[in-house]
Formats: sequence, structure tokens, C-alpha cells
Amino acid sequence: MRKFLSLLLVALLMLTAVFPALAQERPTVTDLLGSGDIGSFTTLLAAAEAADLVDTLLGEGPFTILAPSDEAFAAALESLGLTPEFVLGQPELLSQVLLYYVIPGRYFFRNLAAGPTLETAFNRESVTFNLEGGVFTVNGVRISNPDNLVANGIVHVIDGVLATEAQAALLTPSGAKLRVGHFSPDAGAVDVYVDGRLSLEAVEFGTLGEWMDVRPGVYDFAVVPTGTEPSGSFKTNIAEGDWVTLAATGTVAQDSIRLNVLREDMSAVPENRVRISLFHAIEEAGPIDVTINGQLLVGALRYPGTLDGNDGFDIREVGAGTYDVQVLLSGSGVVALDLPNTQFVAGQNYFVAVVGTVGLPSAVVDATLPPTE
Repeated sequence: MRKFLSLLLVALLMLTAVFPALAQERPTVTDLLGSGDIGSFTTLLAAAEAADLVDTLLGEGPFTILAPSDEAFAAALESLGLTPEFVLGQPELLSQVLLYYVIPGRYFFRNLAAGPTLETAFNRESVTFNLEGGVFTVNGVRISNPDNLVANGIVHVIDGVLATEAQAALLTPSGAKLRVGHFSPDAGAVDVYVDGRLSLEAVEFGTLGEWMDVRPGVYDFAVVPTGTEPSGSFKTNIAEGDWVTLAATGTVAQDSIRLNVLREDMSAVPENRVRISLFHAIEEAGPIDVTINGQLLVGALRYPGTLDGNDGFDIREVGAGTYDVQVLLSGSGVVALDLPNTQFVAGQNYFVAVVGTVGLPSAVVDATLPPTE
């Protein structure tokens, strides 16, 4: 009997030593999601880092974490017309959304199959589980891979994204649009920072980016040579319905790189006409004239900031058709740029930027069809 008790005591001591070790050997949340063993979660991990929530997810817990796959995020962003860059640039909203995926406590499938409603880590907002017809869901979103153990809890993979009504409203496209133009001839590729976070990387000279949906609000923008950190920023307000081209001009040589906020007119274009938004981005050119078929369209358009109240930007309407467009140095008659046989299609809004240097000018031309009411 004494020998049996001794063996039992040894066994208990061994179990006490082994089980904590086993628990410690379980992967962390980030290790599991980054391993590829249960799917791809690069967007979720990037969002957690952008929202400064990685340490929270690695906390003591225990937590039950609902993890949307990359495919789930991609489908949601596409349906909303949003880019990953824009969403990752909204850390406060990201933090709110991601905390909605975290449930305090460890809940296995067996605990959730009965359909409980549980509070999340976001303002005690709740989610509801359901098992019906062999399909396991949370708030109607399918849970495809439950019960993945981690060191501080459990991870359930979900095939869609979750959001409260208020969060969904903030993520719904607002009608405000933003794009970035890089017109600084000696800056090389540049990075664009929004509210201190890298949003666009390695944008090349002469590039006019795609329109991105943005929420109305005040933003801090900075444009710097790729790989460098911003030392200052430019604050601007984007209102509901704005279409803003954020144009970088100036040169590194003159330490004159600046951001220009160009608000385009995207109202309906009159029948058989086009709207042309002209922008002067050649730093040392002085004022320019723009003619079409020899007729003056815009006269003495100055480089941004060289005259009080002048932003180097002008909007005109002309009849649709094919034109010979010329850019001349004002008062000299010298043709700086010749664009023969330029076609303007009825109903379009054209952005035309004169860029480069006096010795090597060029044009960036882009057409946008204004939205229908």
C-alpha cells in the first residue's frame, strides 16, 4: 500500500509538471495565425498591428477569438469599395472593429452549440452563436474551423467579417474620394503618409493614382522620398462628397516639395461637353497659357503658391471633340508643350497636369466619368 501511494504521488507530481509545460508549448495567437496551418490571416495580423492590439491579443486571457480569413476581408472590402490601405490607415476604427472579435473567456464548440449570446471586448457589444442544419455561425457568419487552441485561449476561423451597426455605418462608402498625384520631378519614388501611417508606398513620378473612398474628416498628409520618415505634415479637411486630388509638387533640390489639395468638380457635365481641370506643376516655368486649336482656354496660370490666392488650378468646360492642345510660356509665345489630336469624350471630367521641368515638360492626363445621381 505504501509503495502504491508513493507511485501515485510520483505520478501526480509528473502530471503537475507536464501539463503546465504542455500549455506553455501551445502557439500564441499571432504564431498560429501567421503559421499558415489553419489558413491565411495576413490582413487580420496587419490590422492588429495597425490598431496597436498585438499585445492585447497576447495578454493573459483567456480569450475566444473570431478570426476572419484573408478571403473574408477581401470580399468585404470589395463589396464596400474600400482598399486595405485606407482601412489600415484608420487605427481607432480598426481597434473598435477588432475588439468585437474578442470574447473574454475560453469557449469551445461544445459551449457554443446551444446558441448563446456572449459579450465581446468592445463596449460589451454582443455576438450570437447558432448551430442549425449542421452549419455553425456567429451573427450569421459561418464558423468554418472551430476549436484551435492557443496559449491564452481558443481561435475560431470565420468566413466573413463582423461589425456593429455603428461600425458598419463608418465603413460604408461616403461619397468622398481621394487620389494622389506625384508631380515632383527629382524626388524619385515617394511614400504617402496619412495621419502618421504609411498608406501608399513607392509612388512613381508622373503617377496619378486611383480614386479611393475616404470618410469625411480632417487628415494629416505627408509625402516623402521612399524609405524616409516624414518630418512634418499637411492638414486638410475632406468633406462629404468631395473629390480631392492630393498633388505633390516642388523639388528636392530646392527643398520645396509641397502638397496641393485640388478639389475637382464631379457634378454632371452638360450634354456634349467635357470638363477640364488644369494644373500647373512645373516649378520654374512661370505663368503658362493653355490653348486649344489656337484659342486661349486659360491664361497666366501660375505655379502654386507664387501668387496669393493662386493654387495653380483652374477648371473649364468645352465642347467634346479632338483638339490640338498647347502649353505656352505666358507673354513669350514660346510653346513649352504640344499635345496634338487630344480627344475629349463627351460627359467626362479630364484632369490635365503639366509636369516635369522647363527643359523636359510632359503632361499627365486622366479621365473620370462623374457619378450619376
